[in-house]
Amino acid sequence: MNNTHTFIGNQRLFSLLKQRKEQENGNHAYCLVGQEHCGKTTMVMHLAAYFLETTIQKVPVHPDFLHLTQEINVKTKKTKKHIDVEQIRSAKHIVNTKPFVGKYRIVFIESAERMNTNAANALLKTLEEPASGNLIFLTTKNNEALTQTILSRCQTYHLTQTPTLDIANHLNSVYGVDQDIAMQKAKESRGLPGLAINWARDDDAYTTYKKYITQFHALAGEPFFQKIKDTEELFGDKTDHIKDRQRLVTILEYWQLVLHDYAQTLSKKSTSNIYNLTPHKDWTYTAIGDVYDRIEQAKKLLHKNIHPRLLIETILLTIP
Repeated sequence: MNNTHTFIGNQRLFSLLKQRKEQENGNHAYCLVGQEHCGKTTMVMHLAAYFLETTIQKVPVHPDFLHLTQEINVKTKKTKKHIDVEQIRSAKHIVNTKPFVGKYRIVFIESAERMNTNAANALLKTLEEPASGNLIFLTTKNNEALTQTILSRCQTYHLTQTPTLDIANHLNSVYGVDQDIAMQKAKESRGLPGLAINWARDDDAYTTYKKYITQFHALAGEPFFQKIKDTEELFGDKTDHIKDRQRLVTILEYWQLVLHDYAQTLSKKSTSNIYNLTPHKDWTYTAIGDVYDRIEQAKKLLHKNIHPRLLIETILLTIP
C-alpha cells in the first residue's frame, strides 16, 4: 500500500517510526516537535495509515483512530481555548479497549501544548498505564510548554526543514505548479512544505501572505498614527477570538520573515534574501533585533488574555 505520494520531508524519521510495527517492544508514546507547517500532522496521519493498514483518506473515520485538537464550543460556536480534560478522557476510553480491526489503536493529540492543566494530568495517567497495541502521538511546536513528566514518558523527535528543491519538485509534480513559480514558493516557505502546499492549493492564501509581507515592509518611516491605520484590518474578526489570535500569530511570523531578510541584506548576504526588499534607512541590526524580540513576546502573550490590539501597537511603537 502506497501512502507516501503526498508526503515529503523527514523521510528518515518516518522510516524509523514505521519500524515500531516490527519492534513490539518499542515505545508506545511519541512527541513530534517542529515549526508550524513542517509536516508533523502529515507524518502522524501517514504513520496511522501504515499501522492501521488503511489509506490516508480513511484514517479520520477509522474506528481505531482518535484525533484530538481544539474543538468548537457547541453553544458559542467559537474555538475553545484549550484541549480539555473531557477530550483526554475519551482517549483513555479508547486505549482501554481492544482494537476493532488489526493490532493497533492510535490516539493523535495535535498541538498538545494547548492542553489545559487538567487535561495534561489526565494524559499523564494514560501514559503511565501503557497497554499493548496502543500508540499515542503528540505534536507540538514548543515541547517546553509540555510538562517534563509527560515528555519523560514519550520518545521525542524533532522534525527538520525540508530542502527547497524537494519542495519545488513536489509542487511541480503533484500540483502542476510551473517550475519557476514552484521554486519561488518553495524558497518563500523556508523549508516548511505545509506552507508551500497550502499556497499551491489556494491562490488566495498565497495572495494574503504576500499582502502581509508588503504591509509590514511599508510600515517603517511612517508616523505612528499611520501605522495604526495601516494595520487596522488585522482586528476585523470579532466572532471567534481564539481563532483570530491564532491568525495574528501567523501574520506576526510573516513579519519576522521580512526582518530575517532585512538582516541578510544588511549583512550583504544577498543569496539568502528571499523577498529582495530594500530596508528603510532606519533599519539597523539593533532595530531588527528589538522588533523581532517584541514580536516573539507578542506571539506568546496572544495565547493569554492580553488584548491583541495592545500587543500590535506595542510592536508598531518599536518599528523605526
